[in-house]
Amino acid sequence: MFDTPAAALHVRPGAGAAAAVTVDGGCCVRARLGAVVASGVWSGQLLAEATGQPLWARSLAPRRGHLLELDPPPGMPHLTHGVMEMSYTK
Repeated sequence: MFDTPAAALHVRPGAGAAAAVTVDGGCCVRARLGAVVASGVWSGQLLAEATGQPLWARSLAPRRGHLLELDPPPGMPHLTHGVMEMSYTK
């Protein structure tokens, strides 16, 4: 299943959690508790189709150079340096 594009996301009614993901080729992978939507620039379209809310497609659209910065999880050591892919700076 690795490197297989997601074709559809199925939301559990009333729970707001993903119940299953259909991948290219028609295979359906069911989730016990939920699924992580990590489809990059395609996440907005998948969420819009699954929830019926077109706002997702407009909110999560491909944009060059946008990075998400999060607070580190508790217990993670402090990072003093990092590596950045240089194509973001162009």
